[in-house]
Order: sequence, then structure tokens, then C-alpha cells
Amino acid sequence: MTLRKLQRNNEAFQCPNCGGALEYNDGGAVAIVNGHLDMENYKPRYICKKCSVFYREVMSTGYYDVFPLENSEQSTPKANEHFVKPPVPKEGPVALEKDANGKRHCPRCGREFREVEGGAVRVVNGKVDMENTKPKYQCDSCGVFYREVLTSGFYLPYPQEDEDKLKNT
Repeated sequence: MTLRKLQRNNEAFQCPNCGGALEYNDGGAVAIVNGHLDMENYKPRYICKKCSVFYREVMSTGYYDVFPLENSEQSTPKANEHFVKPPVPKEGPVALEKDANGKRHCPRCGREFREVEGGAVRVVNGKVDMENTKPKYQCDSCGVFYREVLTSGFYLPYPQEDEDKLKNT
């Protein structure tokens, strides 16, 4: 697998293969593909219709992998079609990498999380709640906590509830 950095020419990103302008496309929803969670689908893509490929960032490395466009996505570009706009950060699943000290930090404010261990399995509204068994990464500054999506290594933010907030004693 060859990962590439995308280069800008004026205000447009260029295709590393042909040098043509890349078209920005927001990612889709997180999807289930062949029975597995596709966490990559939500990420923005840069499409080269000339080469019939798209580029998607690998994790948050700044490097992009290339994939073929599906037949339904291939169409002839319009005469004045060019780079649309740079991506806008989304509130989607994020990787919470550990620092050199083994601590995780809030992607919004950069402060160190307060880690709260998961609890026992519980029944909520007649259904088994397995999410409660996972640890929460609390950010008391932003009023959110992050919890892992399935076992993907990616975390989603949730608003803190009264039980989550740090008690001042």
C-alpha cells in the first residue's frame, strides 16, 4: 500500500497520479459493510474523475490512500468544475491516542481526560446495556465524555449527564 500526501496548486488539491484537480466530497454515514462496521466511510474524500479514483485519509496521519470509484460515481466533469472547499471538521468518531505518559486528551480542548471505569451490565427499558461496561473518558471542561464505538478503536462524544459530572466536595 502506497500512502501519499496531497499537494495544493493555488487553491486546488492535485491528483498525485495525473495532476488534475481533486473534487472535495463529504463522507457518508458510518456503515455496515459485509457484516463489519465501516468506520472509514464517514471521512471526507478527494475525487479525481479523470483517473476514476478517490483519496481518503488514513487514520489522522495526513497521508491518503487511493481507492477506485464505483461505476455510479464516475461521470464526466462539468466544464467549470474544480476544487470545492477544504474539509470542515465533523463531530464523528475520533481516535483517542495515548500520549507518552499513557494519558488520553480531549480533542476539543486538549485537557487530560478523567477516566471512569465501566460498570456492571445493567438492564435499561427491558434491554441489556453492554455500553455501561466500557470506560468513559470524561472532559469536565467541555462537558462531554467519549466512549468507544463497538471495539473499533474510535470514540464518539456524548454530553455529560448529572451522574457523569465531577462532584466538588
